[in-house]
Amino acid sequence: MKRLLPLAACAGLAAGNALAAPDDPLASAHIAVFAADDEPAPPLADAVLTVFAAEAPILAADEAPLELRRAGVESLGHLTLTAGYHREAMRYDIASDMTGTQTPNVVSELEWRVPMLELRLDAGWTHASGFTLAGRFASAHAVGGGRVRDSDYLLDDRAGEFSRSHADADDSKANDASLGAGWRFRLGPRAEVAALAGYALHRQEFRMQNGRQVVSAPPMEMPLGPFPGLDSHYSPEWRGPWLGLEGSARLGERLALHGALKYLRLRLRAEADWNLRSDRAHPVSFRQRGDGDGWEARLGARWRLAAGQELSLDFARRRFAVEDGKRTVFGADGSSFSTRLNEARTDAWSLGVGYRIFY
Repeated sequence: MKRLLPLAACAGLAAGNALAAPDDPLASAHIAVFAADDEPAPPLADAVLTVFAAEAPILAADEAPLELRRAGVESLGHLTLTAGYHREAMRYDIASDMTGTQTPNVVSELEWRVPMLELRLDAGWTHASGFTLAGRFASAHAVGGGRVRDSDYLLDDRAGEFSRSHADADDSKANDASLGAGWRFRLGPRAEVAALAGYALHRQEFRMQNGRQVVSAPPMEMPLGPFPGLDSHYSPEWRGPWLGLEGSARLGERLALHGALKYLRLRLRAEADWNLRSDRAHPVSFRQRGDGDGWEARLGARWRLAAGQELSLDFARRRFAVEDGKRTVFGADGSSFSTRLNEARTDAWSLGVGYRIFY
């Protein structure tokens, strides 16, 4: 003889890994129990059938959102802490007047090149629907060896250089912050792409110390060699909205490659204090204003160490630029005047190793 029992009636949970659920497709199935030699089968009213699933997978961010839904996961997040080398460069030049046509059309130019150490925190969160949030904060500080060049010209197109000084860029620093949101899409079983939009803020502080005059010609009367007391700073701030794409592809069970590209519309706001200029106001000797754009790119690889943990290697590059801006100089007597900011440009690259955890 046999008895038919509803499977859903005898299925139970065990250790939180059972698959039976009210909407289980097996809820209407039956179990056929046969007794030997047509003997009556024992009562099964109290029997419990427990079905165990394999351990739920630990998913990487690039396995969302499709695998999130398949695994029954509502969302997935990650945090990545990265440390490494960062190199910051900044250059700007100004004209003699607001039109930029008066000789010299480049009257002064300054350039910084600063090696730094950077610490960066990246965070991401993806819902099973594909909605994605991404954030980043980075802080970099000079480690020595940075250089500053300050040149002044009498003629157009950087001709007739009559003054050039070099200085150290010790104590310079840079801070970045960015927040964005968008949508993540699968491109296949091992690849995905995300379209994002957000807002970014980049602050820099460039120092000038231990000055040395290396070119001095009329009308400059500065003697060659070191000059004491230099402790000036230039602090630009770049901010604005961005659009970007992120993508990644898994090459195996442990290795993945990833990349990102952003385009930014930027507004530059900068202040400086030229501490040795007695004819200038302090602590704000001049301000710069301008609108421009820029880009950021990132390439990297990740290696899965264990469930929910990865090691990453990242290379990043960025370039921001502003043309035809405005520079306003403040005098010690309260007066002010403006000239054309021909161009301001910052370039940076970094290489870092990171540790990522998933939650």
